[in-house]
Amino acid sequence: DDDDDDENKTKFEKIECHLIGCVSVICHSVKSNNDAKMKTVLVWLSSVAEKYSFSNLNNSKEFVTLLLDMHAAYQEDPIMLATLVKNLCSSFGQISKSHKINESQLTPLRIITTWNRASMCPVLCQHLCNELNYVLLCLSRIKAELQASQRKIKTICQDRLKAREKAICHRIVLVILITISFTKAVIPLGQCTEAVFNLLYQVYHTINIVAKHFLARSTYQEPVYKQALLGKLSEVVNNQLSPNVSKFIMFVEHDRPLTDKEKKSTQLKNQTRRQASYIPRVVTELELFVNQITKLGKKCKDQNLINNLKLTSSRDFRLNIQKVQDMISKQNESDESDVETTNHDTSNESQENNQPPKKKRRSGSNDRSVGSPVY
Repeated sequence: DDDDDDENKTKFEKIECHLIGCVSVICHSVKSNNDAKMKTVLVWLSSVAEKYSFSNLNNSKEFVTLLLDMHAAYQEDPIMLATLVKNLCSSFGQISKSHKINESQLTPLRIITTWNRASMCPVLCQHLCNELNYVLLCLSRIKAELQASQRKIKTICQDRLKAREKAICHRIVLVILITISFTKAVIPLGQCTEAVFNLLYQVYHTINIVAKHFLARSTYQEPVYKQALLGKLSEVVNNQLSPNVSKFIMFVEHDRPLTDKEKKSTQLKNQTRRQASYIPRVVTELELFVNQITKLGKKCKDQNLINNLKLTSSRDFRLNIQKVQDMISKQNESDESDVETTNHDTSNESQENNQPPKKKRRSGSNDRSVGSPVY
């Protein structure tokens, strides 16, 4: 009976996989100019995510990837991506009670389950990184157009270019607001935590490239960054993203609840070592962001831009990195303590055997046993 159940389960998973493949072909065959059909497809895909959960991890990831790809291609704002991330983070739980998600404003999705959420986390982080890569692609096109155009053409196209620059900043703000959900959640140890930190690095890295672009474009007479709402972007980073990133790092380093088994696990030790690599990357990009915004504020004499910066977050990260390194050294010492104790005892025994016999003293009150360690 068990063999029959396993065989039926395998067949069912294969049917699911083939159905997802067929749906993918149908979705991609719809012409982009047919808005009515495309809207129907997106509504149907969303309803499947709300009402159905797949029996296989790969099938779940394949469908979510199809769902997000179709929404990204035909919707301006990443609403579905935000909904998936909120459902995932709600499933993980919140670091602080003050971060509790308002479930009345949350559209529940059955496609996110307790057994597939750890696999979904890296997938959703990667889709947010894809959004940022698209932003950088748009920015590179703007730069190329500015370099290739003559001065006269630049004047004619100025309004269009400024509108595109504003759209870039708007897109980054949307990604940041989604990313903040990860920094408030109890992200599991391992690949999920690493995926979130890689996303945070990509967020700050993209912001820095955009800030550098506006630093080159803006002058005191013509502060282009103001029309693009870079100041609003900087405000969101300073007031919402960076403080939550700081708390998230503190949680990962010190406050994450671990069982005794997890504390002794190889996964925790490997994760701690990797933290010493990917946390500093985020810190470096954050400090670069502070540097870029400070330069821009000084160049354009915008004191408000500089005053909004919060340097304390960066300094806190520096201290936390040292704590990670201390944690690694303590774990290594704990692993090697038994070996060192054994070697120490063996060394003492060897010294005891190699020592020449001592002369007997006349007074027995000061005698010591030969070879006994003195502490």
